Amino acid sequence: MINFSAIILKIISSTFYLFSGIVWKKVIRRNINYRVIYYRSIFSIVSTILAILAFEKFNAAEYSIQDFNNGTIFDWLFTTSLCFFSFFGLYYYTNALKIGRYGFVTPFVSTASIFSFLTALLFFNEEASIYNLSSFGLLTVGILYHQKKQLKDFKLNKEILLSLLCAFFWGVSFVLYLIPIKKFGVLNFSLILEVCVFLNAMGILIFKEKKLVPRLLSKKSMKLSLIIGLLVTGGNITAHYALENMPIIINIVVALIFEAIMLVVGIKIFKEKFLSKDWVLIIIITLGTTLVIF
Repeated sequence: MINFSAIILKIISSTFYLFSGIVWKKVIRRNINYRVIYYRSIFSIVSTILAILAFEKFNAAEYSIQDFNNGTIFDWLFTTSLCFFSFFGLYYYTNALKIGRYGFVTPFVSTASIFSFLTALLFFNEEASIYNLSSFGLLTVGILYHQKKQLKDFKLNKEILLSLLCAFFWGVSFVLYLIPIKKFGVLNFSLILEVCVFLNAMGILIFKEKKLVPRLLSKKSMKLSLIIGLLVTGGNITAHYALENMPIIINIVVALIFEAIMLVVGIKIFKEKFLSKDWVLIIIITLGTTLVIF
């Protein structure tokens, strides 16, 4: 039986992520991505903690903050490793937005659903079909067509490469989120995820700049980082609840609907231009991702 409340929450989470992507594109132009992630994570951690306390106050959460104590060493190792792995989806996504077109990068990242389905095959006994395998074939053909000139020189467009890396890290980790969500609960896992994102950003900062704290962003960039943090908090909580209560396939369908919206946003707001080969690849990506649901 379809959980309609989960579908509504998935639509809400997609809306949160849609607007966060728009804000990301605006703030990332003039900033280094890991610095923005650093401050955005602080805002998302604080807002997630406030959400946890609010849910506890009104007895609206299935899990409480005390459930952090329920995890074994293995649970914590798996969860933190998964969150650190997932971070690179965000890292490559923001880099792709910095150098690429929002209306092209975001739909391309929707190929994460293909990696999600493969992961579900391995860990949750989902069944493969000719349609699922065909989606990989379509994606391969699309990339080869789009990049045929670069491939002659053994080069791959950086916009596509970064988007593909993002799709891989996010696609694999998204399905595996189910495991720690069932252990710690939606809200607690959302907090763990954001703390790990923050620690990753700090680690990159230490490695690249030998600093624990980056220089402050401009007032405008800091405000945009706050907005992203709040949007991500709302997106994470609703998306994780939907993942726990709705089949992966339905999650993919809702994401596909928002793919079309993202395309329009990229063209209208950012006045981006597309070549015919870009449209061909976007259509192929849409067809390939749609095949996963059959």
